[in-house]
Amino acid sequence: MAAERPRIALLRSVVPHTTAWYYLRAFKRLGVDLVDLPFHPRVMPEWKGIPGADLALLIDCGLPIDLPALESFGGPKGFVSIDSCHKLPMHRALCERYSFDFIWVAQKHVVKELGDNAQWLPLAAEPETHAYRPGMAGGPFLDRFFRKRHYDIAMCGAPYKHRRSSSGFSSSQGYQPGSFSGRASGSRPRELARSTIGFNAGAGLTAEKAWT
Repeated sequence: MAAERPRIALLRSVVPHTTAWYYLRAFKRLGVDLVDLPFHPRVMPEWKGIPGADLALLIDCGLPIDLPALESFGGPKGFVSIDSCHKLPMHRALCERYSFDFIWVAQKHVVKELGDNAQWLPLAAEPETHAYRPGMAGGPFLDRFFRKRHYDIAMCGAPYKHRRSSSGFSSSQGYQPGSFSGRASGSRPRELARSTIGFNAGAGLTAEKAWT
């Protein structure tokens, strides 16, 4: 007799190009019994309760949120903390309010800041987004002529100060002709897929530290 599929209640932001979309796709591929509970970070969700599940999982949406249904949910609860290094006080407040049983943290050096039940879960590539396919050659007409077909190294992410200050790391290693830097939204993941190396400049990184 086949084992019963785990039931996951996925609380995820509807804002495009966030990590929540990658989790949604991954769970669909895994074939779990998925309860999709989308919400907008600045609007009270239409759903008022969370159905019974083996795990209610909240994916970090980057903003403070008010989810009374999660607060009152009686089963196991989990939280995927993405930008903890930039928003540690906010994430601590979320963990205290919702009393998560499991906390997965993307930045390893922040794990101990979020409690004894927190553990490291490094970020990874998402096959449907970050693996290059011929269809990614599309886009605006002129863009097809002026956009590079390949990058030696690419960094897609919000232009925080530490990333701007380390913008010279690739040129210092001779990668400037094939480098790309930009936000991880819109068509930018397509640029990341065209790179040999995907690079993420973490908090505190500088050009001097990048290659040591």
